[in-house]
Amino acid sequence: MNAKTILSLTVLSAVTAASAAVTTDNTLCRIEVASGTKNTIVAVPLVKIGTADGAIPVTDLVLTDNMSKDDTILHWNGSAWDAWMISDGKWTPTVISEGSKNSTSAPAEGTALARGDAIWVNRANPTVTEGEVTRAKPFYIYGQVATTDSPATLPAIVGGAYTMMGNTALADKKISTLEFLGERQPVAGDKIVWSNSANGTGVTQYEYNNNGWGSYKSTVVEKNGRKVISSVWTSVGDADVIPAGQGFWYVAK
Repeated sequence: MNAKTILSLTVLSAVTAASAAVTTDNTLCRIEVASGTKNTIVAVPLVKIGTADGAIPVTDLVLTDNMSKDDTILHWNGSAWDAWMISDGKWTPTVISEGSKNSTSAPAEGTALARGDAIWVNRANPTVTEGEVTRAKPFYIYGQVATTDSPATLPAIVGGAYTMMGNTALADKKISTLEFLGERQPVAGDKIVWSNSANGTGVTQYEYNNNGWGSYKSTVVEKNGRKVISSVWTSVGDADVIPAGQGFWYVAK
């Protein structure tokens, strides 16, 4: 796997609602990700079973159900990519190549992901065909619903980089109410991007300028008797949200 291809903007997909839950002293949850794309960014909304808000091992989070041999998971650890591949029915560390440098990730069972982080799931066969109908082949994440109300800690935003993030809440998040804590605040040109279709057609994108978050909408105007397509800035409203469970790119200017 060549690291040079990792940062290319790919089609992203959303996480659907929980498909099953079992309640004991802790609430366990299996979430179906109904994605029909080869590359899917998924929020990490769950925690390690038996903890209040503990990071969850990769092997516990992503089930191998519906996965195929050589499917991979990528995770940015803050300085490099970790990667695991399906081999003999389990997640196995694989080699990342960047130029002349090769590195192998730590075992998946020894790598834990904090709630608020995100992973990049890559599948060779993300759809199934039944007769004349082709539909998304889902995959599943599993874990415990957090028992604390503390906010999720997201990865640090670095200028000039793509950062995987996700809305880990059970409700949609209005973009107009996003808060950024710490030194790195949004600057003009920052973007939030994700796919708006389980089949990977169409992209939702919001951009930040000095007046806040918004997007450019194409509109047809008439100039000198001719119709001209013009892009008009539109600030976000109540309908502009990051859906629950949605994984996305934060593209830092």
